[in-house]
Amino acid sequence: MRTDTEGLILMDRVVGDKDRCLVILTKDCGVKNCFVRRANKPNSRNFSATQPLSYSRFSIFEGRQYCVVEEAVLIRTFFGSAEDLVRLSLANYFCELVMKTVPENTESSQVLELLLNSLHLLEKNSQPERIKTIFEIRLAVISGWMPQLLYCSGCGAYEDETMYFYYQENTLRCIKCHSEGLCCPLSKGALTAFRYVLCAEPKKIFSFRTAEDSLRQLGVCTEKYITAMTAAHLYTLDYYHQVVQLEKDTAGTETAE
Repeated sequence: MRTDTEGLILMDRVVGDKDRCLVILTKDCGVKNCFVRRANKPNSRNFSATQPLSYSRFSIFEGRQYCVVEEAVLIRTFFGSAEDLVRLSLANYFCELVMKTVPENTESSQVLELLLNSLHLLEKNSQPERIKTIFEIRLAVISGWMPQLLYCSGCGAYEDETMYFYYQENTLRCIKCHSEGLCCPLSKGALTAFRYVLCAEPKKIFSFRTAEDSLRQLGVCTEKYITAMTAAHLYTLDYYHQVVQLEKDTAGTETAE
């Protein structure tokens, strides 16, 4: 069976001397593992369209045992993220997270749109940590892991000076109902931003503004939630944190001098 679709290359690896194996987030078929024959050389007609972080149009032949990309036409690339190590590590984290959450043979246009928009903004270097937080929230929603943030699960309170999100239980509690357990504190600003990103139209999710402290608090919370929901160790996330810490240490050293 032959399928024509669009998709983003999440990962690739060399197979033998000439071939490559791709992991592609497709618009119509979810995440697919495909071979590309004779695409490991720059003069190959499919070379540029099958590089990591390339968004392309694919013609895929699905055999009984594996899929083969017969033709790939480049639409655009997101190589700009590679100009900065923080942005590149974050782009790789997004790709790994998608591979852990999107199954094969599912309609995936929402995830693809979210990923493309996030990578586009990353290239502009517009607050990587903010983009990361929004991506995690919306991916959770699309994947069916809607955070329960409407009211306190204990008393029904809508808000408090601080609310606590129990990310493994997916419940929200106010100060009065707060108890022991794995949870993240959320200020009014952080909770308001969380609720906005959950419910806003896709085109408006990146438009919210909140204080840096609230954004930092929300970022910690969403990372723990998406990690708990995927139940997977994400090595690209470890690397992202190492890169961010290295950048902070370098900036601190330069300031001291």
